[in-house]
Amino acid sequence: GITWNKDELISNMDSDPFYFGHLSKAALSSSACKELLKSSISYYQSLTTKRKQTDALLHGSIFHMLTLEPEKLEQRYEFFDAQSQTKAFKERAEESDKEVVLLKHFYFMRALKNKSLDRCEYASSLLQGGLEEVPSIGLINGIPFRGKADYLKNNHIVDLKTAASLDNWNPRYKSKYNYDMQPYIYRELFNVERFTFLVVEKVTGRIGVYEASEECFESGEEKVRICTDRYKEDFLGKSDKEIESVIFNRYIHGTV
Repeated sequence: GITWNKDELISNMDSDPFYFGHLSKAALSSSACKELLKSSISYYQSLTTKRKQTDALLHGSIFHMLTLEPEKLEQRYEFFDAQSQTKAFKERAEESDKEVVLLKHFYFMRALKNKSLDRCEYASSLLQGGLEEVPSIGLINGIPFRGKADYLKNNHIVDLKTAASLDNWNPRYKSKYNYDMQPYIYRELFNVERFTFLVVEKVTGRIGVYEASEECFESGEEKVRICTDRYKEDFLGKSDKEIESVIFNRYIHGTV
């Protein structure tokens, strides 16, 4: 393998191709742990299968950039003025060196930001006085982990999310969808005490501010332990052929 200096690694993490390419296989993350918690096969498939772009993922990405790094929008995206992915859109997507997306998605997220974060003084204050998109890497349970803090300030990380509805955004929801792992991982990587989810409901612009509790950190820690144990058993030090021979030979036995 390749030996890296930690400062050099962190510097390179500003590059999306490096962060989502090389590091996706060299270090775990909160999203990787969500797959590992399902099964080793789910995690392996996430590494070997290209993730399908959805409107929800696209909206979240555009909203993040609009809010935290607006100067990078034009570097990453080319916005195409059409109501659907027409033949002309697909041809442009093939030609462009940027990610081509429909202009209506940008308008939707800009309108959402205007009626949510731009109007709520407290929510806006959470994203002031610190640094955006701060990368870090470190060991958790002896395994490399990577992460990018949406906003880091004063021993506090603020994680910005968009959601279809705030109605289910409660501790059970965070546990069900395993959002409790992210606060624990980031507390370890960034050595902070506070972690806050800043959630914006799409369409309405309602805002929810949810502070990670000690219970959240503890449940996240236990889930991450399960993930790192599974990673050590099925992946660490193994070739792709060895991994496949282990994970695809397992089966669930029971009665019905």
